[in-house]
Amino acid sequence: DTNFYTNKNNVVFFDNFSSCGTATAVSLPCMFSLSKRQNYSSSEYQENVMDILQKTGVKASWIDNNSGGCKGVCDRLSDKQQLSSDWDENLLPFLKERLGNLDTQNIIVLHLQGSHGPAYYKRYPNEFKKFIPTCDTNELSKCDSEALINTYDNTLLYTDYLL
Repeated sequence: DTNFYTNKNNVVFFDNFSSCGTATAVSLPCMFSLSKRQNYSSSEYQENVMDILQKTGVKASWIDNNSGGCKGVCDRLSDKQQLSSDWDENLLPFLKERLGNLDTQNIIVLHLQGSHGPAYYKRYPNEFKKFIPTCDTNELSKCDSEALINTYDNTLLYTDYLL
């Protein structure tokens, strides 16, 4: 069970959603674009949802722990924080700080390492190594499918805990 924590809460989720691409460089800008997937590439130089929210008075914050950054989505935001940490829980102090200074309208985006590979084994602390055996290398071809799936499931368990 990889969603032990969020299973117990009243979590809103979208069940009919897919990414514009498999790489952050494509999927992240597209996700915040006003364009549809079919015509996304023709709109790369347009404002995005974060720009518009900020212009309408919403206090927009971006807290990033993904080594690839925000891929232009947060470039024009006044409140952005870039971390470089193995574990996403290191975003929490920055989130708590912003939650303590909320205006009337806010959006806070947390861009996590989550389950980004191929170094899945680096995405969670040892106490979240529930599914074993694991694949403790980023050379995935050296691992059998059971170890690889277990390691990926451990990343999901850790992200579930954070959420």
